[in-house]
Amino acid sequence: MFFRASQPRPKLLLSDGSPRSKAKKNRIHSESRKKLRRQLMQPERLEDRRVLATIAWINAAGGDWNLAANWNLNRVPTAADDVVIPDLGVPGKDLTIAFSSGSTTVNSITNAEILQVAGGSLTDGGNLAGAGTLKVDGGTAAFSGINWTNNSTIELVSGTLNLGGNFSLNQLATVTRVNGTAGTVNVTGTLDLTGTTLVLDTANNGLGTWNLAGGVITAGIAGGTIRTLNGAALRVVSGTLNHL
Repeated sequence: MFFRASQPRPKLLLSDGSPRSKAKKNRIHSESRKKLRRQLMQPERLEDRRVLATIAWINAAGGDWNLAANWNLNRVPTAADDVVIPDLGVPGKDLTIAFSSGSTTVNSITNAEILQVAGGSLTDGGNLAGAGTLKVDGGTAAFSGINWTNNSTIELVSGTLNLGGNFSLNQLATVTRVNGTAGTVNVTGTLDLTGTTLVLDTANNGLGTWNLAGGVITAGIAGGTIRTLNGAALRVVSGTLNHL
């Protein structure tokens, strides 16, 4: 009797041509396509860009800053706006635009009338320009631009004027304080007195007492000095006073 030797069972080889190998590849490709599809469907993250706009005052009788109808865009100014208050009505500074409540920041202000900060807080993140007057009378007016200039007039009756950013006396331009008032000037930014003199005077519409409040004042370069008259003073609350 003859017995046929049993044939060895063939091994399952995962070659490129085997059904199991093809199924594995197809599964991998399917998963890759799904992952790519998910990535393509995700919204693209856009760069944060602020578009500046010009907003103009249109009420020839003056009025309330916070009333949308007084502005040409029928809304109140925001941080992305360059504010323009033109010379309306009789030529010259005859109108009063009153900011009396809330907290608002704008990109810049060009003013040909009287902008009165009677309450709340109005912050200018850029320049103050124009032949008008910024009258701080009970509220808080602040400058916070990195480098800013004032080509206008700032009049402090009462309330607070905060000077931030980087500026010099030439850039600060005309600042007056009405005699006998209790307004406060805080230097919260960097004041460079190179070649100029800061005169603090409680009389004759002088600047009166200032507070160095967290900022830096540098004097002593090219004759830059600080003078105090009639009991005025520079109070160093915090910050740095450099006299080189």
